[in-house]
Amino acid sequence: MQVLIMVQLLKGPKYGYQILRNLREDFDGVWNPKTGTIYPALRSMTRKGQIAQSKTEGQTFYRLTEEGVTYLTEVGDFVNEFVLFGTHFIKSVLVRMPDAFAETILTNVLASGINEVIPERALVDELKRLCNADLYRSILENRRRALLDKLDLIEGSLNELQEGPR
Repeated sequence: MQVLIMVQLLKGPKYGYQILRNLREDFDGVWNPKTGTIYPALRSMTRKGQIAQSKTEGQTFYRLTEEGVTYLTEVGDFVNEFVLFGTHFIKSVLVRMPDAFAETILTNVLASGINEVIPERALVDELKRLCNADLYRSILENRRRALLDKLDLIEGSLNELQEGPR
């Protein structure tokens, strides 16, 4: 929760309800953060020196401190490791678990509508916003190759199904 709050403050100061509203938008249908969770987190981060607060026209705004930026940098390294580990974790779990369990998990994932870790639209929008044109083009070309490889794999599997057992 604290990392999610601090990431929002990287773009500039926000008041508590803005942070809460953004989290509700970002996690719509998955998690509904409450004021009773957000404000204690803000107080805790203030005590740790990761964020500072100021009042403007009676409204309390929170901003990230240098200590908070340093903490987020360290967390960024952890997130990279976590994503890499998570990918291998999912593969290992699916390969090693009994078929009935794997089928249940895959059915639940399919029913949830989640078929990507990062939705393609969000990825493209953020790349466009964050990258220069050359890097953006390079990443999109790599992504296209990866998606075409996935499509080839799916087409091959569908063809095998149509041909029937050998």
